[in-house]
Amino acid sequence: MPKRSTHDIFAATGGAVVGLKIVTGQNPAIQLLEIGVTVLASMVGARIPDLVEPGIHPFHRGFAHAAIPATTAYIAGIARARVICGERASACRHRASLCAAGSAEQSNQELTAIFWSLLAAALAGFAYGYLSHIALDALTPRSVPLFTRGL
Repeated sequence: MPKRSTHDIFAATGGAVVGLKIVTGQNPAIQLLEIGVTVLASMVGARIPDLVEPGIHPFHRGFAHAAIPATTAYIAGIARARVICGERASACRHRASLCAAGSAEQSNQELTAIFWSLLAAALAGFAYGYLSHIALDALTPRSVPLFTRGL
């Protein structure tokens, strides 16, 4: 069974790669912030399975460690939510470009775009971290169940 530190290192490293791939901010400071949020969220996501089902015995892996529900949740929910966040961030950036330079409305639209970009980064990081936990546990001798314990 991988230790928490193994899950953290794998999640943080992979989260940084995911963050580099998905950055949308045009400002380098915002890009670094997006990457940082992705890394932190991936570490949170990597801890969730063991928070829900603590490793108090070798047969602790049930639904929260199951391969099919985790993958389905990512494909059906988080991937779509990331798209929506990205679309909203893009719309806010476009509206900001139409506002008078230096106006309160322009600042508001730019901040709102940053919020949506950071939320998309957090969702991507969380999903990566959760799936990385399942993948690492799948490589152990006990592996992970497809649906839940016993299945």
